[in-house]
Order: sequence, then C-alpha cells, then structure tokens
Amino acid sequence: MIVSTDPVSFIPSLGPEESAWLSVHAVASDVATSGIPPRFALFELNLPPSLSDELLGRYWKSIHTTCKKQGISII
Repeated sequence: MIVSTDPVSFIPSLGPEESAWLSVHAVASDVATSGIPPRFALFELNLPPSLSDELLGRYWKSIHTTCKKQGISII
C-alpha cells in the first residue's frame, strides 16, 4: 500500500468544488509518481478559522466525490 498526504487548502477564488478537485489531484499525483495507481489518500486540511460550515461541507463532499470518481479511498 502506498499512501500520500499533502496539506491542502480551500482556495476561495476557485470555490469549494474546484479547490477539492485540485486537492485530490495534488495528493494523487504524489502516489502516481511511484508508478502505482493511487488507491488511498490522506488529507491534511489547512483551513482558515473563518471558513463557514457550509463551505467546509461543500469542500469535503467534493473531495469525497472526486476521490470516488478516481477510485481513491480516503483513509
């Protein structure tokens, strides 16, 4: 099993869905460089304290959805 984690951030100018897509692909690319398709990922969230629960929920749901589409399990 190869797992990667990166500090990922919500980027307000991109919005939660695009930020999530970028976050997932950043973590997955670290595993992919090993020559093994990414199947597992960890996420270290670096978020401002002012981020609303609604935006956090949309961001995390989008991370989940993007991982699912890519066949990646969040562990």
